[in-house]
Amino acid sequence: MNDGGAVESLGDTYPSAKRLEFRLCRKGSKTRRVGPEGLWIALGTLFGKSLYPITIPPMDQIYSLHTDRNIEPWEFGQLAALNLWGDAGDFTGERLAGHFAAVDFAAHVRTSQHLLVGYASAISNGLGTVFIDSLICHPEYDREAIGGLLLRAVLTHFSGQPVYAMPFVDEQQVFRANGFRVYRREMVALAHRNDEPSGLGGIAAPEAVIHS
Repeated sequence: MNDGGAVESLGDTYPSAKRLEFRLCRKGSKTRRVGPEGLWIALGTLFGKSLYPITIPPMDQIYSLHTDRNIEPWEFGQLAALNLWGDAGDFTGERLAGHFAAVDFAAHVRTSQHLLVGYASAISNGLGTVFIDSLICHPEYDREAIGGLLLRAVLTHFSGQPVYAMPFVDEQQVFRANGFRVYRREMVALAHRNDEPSGLGGIAAPEAVIHS
């Protein structure tokens, strides 16, 4: 058993993945019980040049962080539907392939049973600025723990570059908990649905958050 450390390994199931598996278990530590089945969750560290453990009170659930794109459309669709992105069947293989082609970085988190419980993607504008394109987590698991792991994956991959995000107000806590702050100049998020020749469907958010 790993006593609070982190082990990087390449698994048989995902041979091309950069994957970090972790199991944390310490006597006397506080634990957090989440989900309908009382799953025990731990948040570990990242991959990369400087691999070091980041631990929070442990459990014996194992998570793995993957930086490949080995995700089946049906499982992505299920996770997306749980986050109210649409129907699971909307996310076809062609649509998912188009998404992967459009983003510069993607990472996902799985349980030891290989259940997809988190996904994040990011886009770089090539001028030193990065935008979080998506961050979704399974609602029956610890969103802050899994979301934090995914955000740290993005920050590590784009080390030294400012990273912007436009989360919904009720979903911003995981960003703030991982060092994102409201930008010094007021910003709003505007959207155009672009489904008709004319007319603007504007959606405004009160603030944006940035990690630098």
